[in-house]
Amino acid sequence: MKHPKLQPSGASAQSANTPEALGTLCSAWVDVRDLAKAHVRAIQRPEATGRIILSAGAFKWHDFLNAARSLQPPVYPLSKYADPNPDYDQTKTIHLLDFDVSKAEHVLDIHLHKEGTDGYISMEKLSRDVLEDFKSRGW
Repeated sequence: MKHPKLQPSGASAQSANTPEALGTLCSAWVDVRDLAKAHVRAIQRPEATGRIILSAGAFKWHDFLNAARSLQPPVYPLSKYADPNPDYDQTKTIHLLDFDVSKAEHVLDIHLHKEGTDGYISMEKLSRDVLEDFKSRGW
């Protein structure tokens, strides 16, 4: 049996199995530092029981590429690599996953769309930090 939460709905349900859609399907992400912060807070708070889902949002790998390319000043010489999908339009991405992170917000005080100590690390910051690490290792 397919899990209903993971099934596309509406217009996306009609087109989720087409070759075009397969190029736009996505998943969800979270920075490991946010996950570590959530674990520490869960240990410190007795009300943190049961399953608590952390997700900074849905993504397609091209979103990370765009985030890395948007960094100013550039951290890594990405301009020498061709864009694998120059026609990519984030607004046409089909998001099959939509996690409810309200328990993480309420119990762990980690909020979506809020940066800083009580927010998720942004895709741009994650991209910058990863690329700076790669550069420091000579990769």
